[in-house]
Amino acid sequence: MGPAMESHVRGLLDVMFSAGLSPTLVEALEQITVSIPSFLPTIQDRLLDCISLVLSKSHYSQARPAVPLARGTAANVPQPVSELSGPALVQLALQTLARFNFKGHELLEFARGSIVVYLDDEDGATRKDAALCCCKLVANSFSDITSSQFGSGRSNRAGGKRRRLIEELVEKLLIAAVADADVTVRHSIFSSLHGNRGFDDFLAQADSLSAVFAALNDEDFDVREYAISVAGRLSEKNPAYVLPALRRHLIQLLTYLGQSADNKCREESAKLLGCLIRNCERLILPYIAPVHKALVARLLEGTGVNANNSFISGVLVTVGDLARVGGFAMREYISELMPLIVEALLDGAAVTKREVAVATLGQVVQSTGYVIAPYNEYPQLLGLLLKLLNGELMWSTRREVLKVIALELCT
Repeated sequence: MGPAMESHVRGLLDVMFSAGLSPTLVEALEQITVSIPSFLPTIQDRLLDCISLVLSKSHYSQARPAVPLARGTAANVPQPVSELSGPALVQLALQTLARFNFKGHELLEFARGSIVVYLDDEDGATRKDAALCCCKLVANSFSDITSSQFGSGRSNRAGGKRRRLIEELVEKLLIAAVADADVTVRHSIFSSLHGNRGFDDFLAQADSLSAVFAALNDEDFDVREYAISVAGRLSEKNPAYVLPALRRHLIQLLTYLGQSADNKCREESAKLLGCLIRNCERLILPYIAPVHKALVARLLEGTGVNANNSFISGVLVTVGDLARVGGFAMREYISELMPLIVEALLDGAAVTKREVAVATLGQVVQSTGYVIAPYNEYPQLLGLLLKLLNGELMWSTRREVLKVIALELCT
């Protein structure tokens, strides 16, 4: 009924907040702000006071009081009793602060004073929610920084203060992203940094890059992958600092790929090498020959009945990435690559490897302009592709087969 319920809902707000912060309250408030937008400012203020009260009542408040919010303090608000308590209540407060629509409110100072302290909480889930909340509040402020760059002197000063706050928050987040013992905390932070390019200007500073480089050797594969992606992106902003570190990491990955006795390490190194190729093309171009040599050597090892198909699939994906980046420069290596790709296509016992081989063949053909000739040099190839097209492969793989056939015959 929307606005028609405004007078009735207004009288219910006191009762709703009297029960304290709860998932039910947050969900109800979200529905109200959507149906009756005029209530948004009032609900924002009251909910922020409620969140501030929860966070300030934690055991951290004795050492570092919560920063009061602009439109009132938690001390002015009646002390509601929530159905939750302890870490669960704090986590709900952090999640709500990150999720609810608080547009129009400056929350960076509040984050610095009352949320960052939870990055050191003894509960891992609380630390994770605090990290995600900080990332979200910082991300929300990026548009304000952009607009202040073209404003008046006062807005420029406000923008400068906001930027310093963000730098401080990013520094705290990076410390947690490297030092926290809980992998979910590290993963959450790097996932947020990876997903928002607005962080890049702050991450491209020397102190921040040191933390990103440290994460290149994190114990968790996903964190390492995020770190490579972020570092590759930052190479455009600070190449003098980033490229030497990524060059060392490239050599490290090639060493692990060729010499490690641990199959998992070799498989992860192949995948991370592909991630590096995709995210930092300018680094890879001068090293196409040694990278290609290392990949072909691994593919040659993977022939026969004892082949590690998961490892070979990872190497084939990386070969496709290298072909896309190397382009026509990869043409001289076709004679080495094609027999290995065709062999993977012929392996009917490994469906995943077949699907990857089809995609890799498409990337090689498209990037190098190697068309028509494959059917002359490998007479069985067209029949094999047509058989795959009529088989039981996924539709995405069938589309890839169609693309390969079209490239070969129509180019």
